[in-house]
Amino acid sequence: MADFNPAIDYYAILGVAPNAGERAIKAAYRQLAARYHPDRHRGHDLEDLATEKLAQLNEAFRVLSDPALRSAYDLARANTGHGHGDAPRPYAHPTGIPTQAPSALLRQILYVILGFVSLWLSARTGPRQALIVLLIFAAGWFAPRILNRLRRK
Repeated sequence: MADFNPAIDYYAILGVAPNAGERAIKAAYRQLAARYHPDRHRGHDLEDLATEKLAQLNEAFRVLSDPALRSAYDLARANTGHGHGDAPRPYAHPTGIPTQAPSALLRQILYVILGFVSLWLSARTGPRQALIVLLIFAAGWFAPRILNRLRRK
């Protein structure tokens, strides 16, 4: 059983990048620990919050400063979909190759097709008629989607 929670972003707690080295992690920890140490906030309303924050910093530093724990943590985050922030990556390819959501890919294909259609129409009929055809097409494409959103509200 691992001694960490892969759902917690220890890198964000320390404010370092996932590829940060030992020095950067240690420097970030020292700076934040000095800022949030409960002794600096003794008798203040924020003393309890500072104690909680220091506990989070200590946990993050403990995991990220130990090479074995850090590699296990990184692997666990990659396998649970928490590698990029806390949102799961629904379209992540198992090889790590970045992919796009199908809707974004469809949108790009549509833009390329519309570009070729507008070039073809402007060559045949002139730019004004091509623009009119494209506006009619766009209105027909987006009107049902806009109406559906308005009906949901």
